Amino acid sequence: MPRRPKDRLAPEIAAGLPLFGRDPLRDDDVTAMIRAEFHDDPRFVNDPEARRRFARRGALMVAMPALAGIASVVLARMTKDDYDADAAIIRVEVQRRPLALPVTPALKAVLDDWIEVCPTDKGDALLPSEFGAPAPQSVKQFLEQLGWRLGAQRNLQKLLLEYHRANLAKAGQGAYRKYWRIRPTREQPVPETGEILRPLVEVADPFGGRIGFLTRPHRAATILRGADTTLPPVAHATGRTKAGRRLADDHPLTKALSDVWRRGRNERGDRLDDLFAKFGSDIEEALADGVSIKWMVALTGCCDVSFKMRLDARRAGAAPPTVRRHRPRPTPSTRRVPPTEDERRRLDDIAATAWPSSRRHFEPFRRRMLADHFPFVRRLLRERKITRKAAHKLFRLSPTQLTLRVFDLDNGLFHLALAPPPSPAERYAAQALALREFVAAPTRSWAPLWRRLRLDYHYPLDFPAFASLIQRHLDGRRGKRRTFGGLPMPPPAAV
Repeated sequence: MPRRPKDRLAPEIAAGLPLFGRDPLRDDDVTAMIRAEFHDDPRFVNDPEARRRFARRGALMVAMPALAGIASVVLARMTKDDYDADAAIIRVEVQRRPLALPVTPALKAVLDDWIEVCPTDKGDALLPSEFGAPAPQSVKQFLEQLGWRLGAQRNLQKLLLEYHRANLAKAGQGAYRKYWRIRPTREQPVPETGEILRPLVEVADPFGGRIGFLTRPHRAATILRGADTTLPPVAHATGRTKAGRRLADDHPLTKALSDVWRRGRNERGDRLDDLFAKFGSDIEEALADGVSIKWMVALTGCCDVSFKMRLDARRAGAAPPTVRRHRPRPTPSTRRVPPTEDERRRLDDIAATAWPSSRRHFEPFRRRMLADHFPFVRRLLRERKITRKAAHKLFRLSPTQLTLRVFDLDNGLFHLALAPPPSPAERYAAQALALREFVAAPTRSWAPLWRRLRLDYHYPLDFPAFASLIQRHLDGRRGKRRTFGGLPMPPPAAV
C-alpha cells in the first residue's frame, strides 16, 4: 500500500481546509495566494519591515510558477539583474538554454513590490536568504508547507505549474512548446524575443490588466463574477486544524483569542492566564458545542502545550502551572561594550598565534597560552566586551572546557588547570576517589560532581579524563570488564 506523502494531510483532517478538493486550481485561488496580505505572519508583529518583506517574498514564490511557469530550481538561481522592469522581461536559463520571458501585469506588480523591499546586503540573488543565494530546496519546501497548511492533496508547486500550462493551452496547441523554445539570438536579442512571445502571454493571461485586487488589499481577492469565496490568510489557516465548527469573527471569544498573538512573546503567557480567568467558562462551552480546540490554538498563535496545560488545570480546579517564559531581551545597560584599542590589539595577537600541529606538543602549548592570556580574556568576559564563542575559539576549548576553566580561575584553582598530567599514583588515587563518590551518589550530570571534587580535594584530573573514567566505569558495570586501572569494580548492590 503506497504511503501518503509528508507534504499533505490525510483527507479526514484536510477536509475543512481551503485547498481541499481544488485540483486543478481556480483563478480565485491563485488570485488570493499572490497577494502579499495572504502571507502575512503575526510572528513579525514587532518588526513591520520584516513582516512586509516576508509577505511579499511569499507572494513572489507563488506568482513565479503560477504566472510564468518558473519552478523552484530556476527561481533560486535568478538574480535581480534578470528582471528588466522597463521592458517587462525576465531572463532565465532552463536546461542550459537562456530564455527571455515576458512578464504579465500581475507578475510585474508582485515583482515590483518585492524589489522595493528586497535587502541589498545579501547578494545579487532575486530571493536572498539570510546567508545569500537561497537553496532550491528551501523554495520548494516553502511551497510544500504552504500546500500542506491549506489542505492541498498534491504538491502545491505542481498544481501551480499545471495552472500555468493550462492557461498557455488557451493560446493554441503549440503555445507551450513555443513559450519554452524561442530563445534570444544575435539576430533576435532579448527585448525583441520578449516582444515575440508577448501576444501569446497576453492571450494566456487569466487576469490581463485587471490587477486592482493587488492594490486594494481590503477588497475581496476574486475577479470572477461567480466567485463568492476566497482563501483565508495563512496566519489563520493551519494544517493542524481539524474539520470542526468555528466561532463567528465578531464573537467576543474570537476577538479575545486573536488578541493574544498581537502581544509580544513575553506577554503571551500572562495574557493566556487572564484569558482563562475571564473566558474560561466560555471556552468550555465552545468546546462542548463542537468548536475545534486546534482552531482556538491556531488563533492565539501559541503552542498547543501551553493552551492545553491551562485547560487541564482549569478542569482539575487547580492553579495554572508555571510555563517557561522566553528570556527577555537585554536592556541597554547590559549590552556589550566594545573593547579598547589596546585590548583589541592583544586579542588579535592571541588569535594570530601559530599553534603546533603535533598532538604531543599541543596540550603543553595550550597550558602556556592559558597561563599568559586567560586571566585577561576572563576579565573581558566579565565586562561583556567579548562573547564566550570568541573566547573558546582563542584557546581552542569546547564550551564546557571554557566553563570549567572559568570555574578554576574564579575559585583560585587555576594552577590545577595549568599543571602537567598527574603521576600514575596520583591518577589511581583520583580514580578511586571519583568512583567512590559517584557510586555513593550517582547522578546524570557529572560536571557538578567534578566541581565538588575540585573544590574539596583539589581533584587533579581534568574534566574530560573524569568523564571518560565514569563512562568506562558504567561500561564495566554492563559486563565489559571487571577491573579498572587495577582497582576492583564496586559490587552491583552498592549502586
